[in-house]
Amino acid sequence: MNLAPFLGGQAVASNVKIGLSVVLTALILPGLARGQAAPANPVLFVALLAKEVMIGVTIGFIAQLLLYAVQMAGALIDVQRGMDQPGLHAPQLAGNVSAMGLFQFQIGLVIFLFLNGHLMYIRALADSFDRIPLLEFPRLLSHVSLAELMARISGQIFVIAIQLGAPVLITLFLVDVIFGAIGKIAAQVNVHHESQPVKAFIGVLILIPSIAFIFSRSGDLLSQMIWNIYNVLTRLV
Repeated sequence: MNLAPFLGGQAVASNVKIGLSVVLTALILPGLARGQAAPANPVLFVALLAKEVMIGVTIGFIAQLLLYAVQMAGALIDVQRGMDQPGLHAPQLAGNVSAMGLFQFQIGLVIFLFLNGHLMYIRALADSFDRIPLLEFPRLLSHVSLAELMARISGQIFVIAIQLGAPVLITLFLVDVIFGAIGKIAAQVNVHHESQPVKAFIGVLILIPSIAFIFSRSGDLLSQMIWNIYNVLTRLV
């Protein structure tokens, strides 16, 4: 609950997140108790708590990657536009991002909530207790395959970022090519100085229709995020 950006991140007060966690616990717990008592051994109890923290951090980290990819697409666009100098604070990501990165992050967040991604995430969170019961430890039979899976999931954010930013990035590349040709024809023109406002304007102009492309890809990205969560839980069983 604390790591998922679409549930607030650091932008939401701690007491609100704690209250939401208590509500979800009250809804999920009746289906998990099944007459089982907590272990009397304090060492085993702490170990089980540590296991739940590990699983929760893993699920929250995977949920972050989707919106990090959307934010990274905006950051790549700002770098290509030459407008990556200003950094804005993004409370949900606990860091500073570029202006376009923050804009695309907010767009991705709205689309994610519109597609009920937060409800799918909570469902996956509840299912994690069925796949790995409260009083059992994950077997971790294949550390190598799990590490490879996490590395592959992390690497997906770069591919997704390039895909989402491709329309604007390709357009800005063509603008650079055109100004490069102008610089060859008219050497007295300060190409770098003249191209900056043009690239800044065209980048925003192309981004507006490309939002539809982001929306069309959001459903697939959401499904991929949920599949990644279940896939990691399967490797822990």
